[in-house]
Amino acid sequence: MAAFPQELLDDIVSHIHPDDREALKACSLVGPFREAGQRRLWKTITLRICVVPGTLKTSTDVLYPPQRIVSLKDAAKKADEWPHLFRHIQKIVVVDTNRSSSLGAKEVASLHRILGRVERVVSASFIYATTKVLELLLDFAGRPGCTTLREVRIMGHRDVPVDALVRLSTCGIHRLFLDECLLAQSLPASRTSLNASVASPCTITALKVRAPNEHAGEDEYQHLRDTLTHAVLPPHVESMGPGISELDYAILMDRRNTLSAAYAHTLERLHISAGHMSDMDHLYLFNGTSGISFPDALPQLRYVTFELMFRAVSEHWLYEAVEALLDSASTGTRTRAPKLERIEFQVYVYPWAQYTTRAHDGSDAAKLLDLPLGLTPRDKERYLDFSMLLQYLDDSLSLLTGTTFRWCTMQMQLGGDENLWDECRDHNFEAWMRRAMPKLEQDGRLEFGVERAVFE
Repeated sequence: MAAFPQELLDDIVSHIHPDDREALKACSLVGPFREAGQRRLWKTITLRICVVPGTLKTSTDVLYPPQRIVSLKDAAKKADEWPHLFRHIQKIVVVDTNRSSSLGAKEVASLHRILGRVERVVSASFIYATTKVLELLLDFAGRPGCTTLREVRIMGHRDVPVDALVRLSTCGIHRLFLDECLLAQSLPASRTSLNASVASPCTITALKVRAPNEHAGEDEYQHLRDTLTHAVLPPHVESMGPGISELDYAILMDRRNTLSAAYAHTLERLHISAGHMSDMDHLYLFNGTSGISFPDALPQLRYVTFELMFRAVSEHWLYEAVEALLDSASTGTRTRAPKLERIEFQVYVYPWAQYTTRAHDGSDAAKLLDLPLGLTPRDKERYLDFSMLLQYLDDSLSLLTGTTFRWCTMQMQLGGDENLWDECRDHNFEAWMRRAMPKLEQDGRLEFGVERAVFE
């Protein structure tokens, strides 16, 4: 072994697939491969720290990518015992299901000690975290030498201080996710009124926003949106930073795409989701009069993704949103998005028995009815609308040279069920799509993908 350069041995370990954890563990126990094996093994581990001990019962089978679930006490102990391993960790998740917070002075000190060990962390998520945890994060992100942290996700915080978000936006973080959050009611007049933020430009380029909660109204969402665009992440000004190039939000809360309008001149990637729709949403939100619209000009926009949950949303919203986006495509022009390269549908599916290809009589429903995704006879009328959507896309995109369409099935695994959805790997589905979009198929601009959905 001594005859081989260490760089070559490290390169061998780098080619081991991240999911092959047994091989990485074996390398971590062999002298010449130990450093590279430990580094690669621990950098793929998501450390899930549970402040409330009872939440340790969460099954790791429902989490993807896999996570190592530990209590706050154990994490602090291991951080002291294994500092050479903790320094390789790149992703941490802190969970405090006690929304009133069970973080006393002792717990805060333990969390501070852990953050001090994960010196190369790239992504930090705080689920039901409180302002105390955000203050720790700000101290961590602002410490000298902390140059790796690039992504922060805050979920379930009911009183996020606006000044904390402003400070986060100026400490080198590139991606900010706000899921089910409410902002503090006391707001600064503008970003420039926060003295701590004046000296540093905003570094955030990607923003993901989800509704404050499942029952939130448009007023609450508007408060969140207006605060972000006025006080935290103002539209692009050279002296304020590079601007937002990637947006992700739910269209039910922003049918007129006002977030994309605020960042229209710098926006390159747009991800729009529908989430779960109620029957009333199906009836009146997307019935041709919903008012879905896009900014008149999206000069830098290259990629648009529409996200939907299989059998949980109506395809009518897709038709209206796509039509609003491509309203000039019928003339073969790109007046709204001249650089548009790809439109993608991300379709989330569960591996449940009712979604199999078998009809009640035991016959192959998909084959008999020429339907995709193993639908049953009762779905035929509904998916005639979906076929019309695909035909519209085929006609519109065929006039826009260089714009591709991609269908990506997002497989979801819950409860340890290994029977993942496999329909997209079957040639029957691809054949159906290719027949539904003959123009793009002929031009070689129809793509397919299967990915594993992230579930944290």
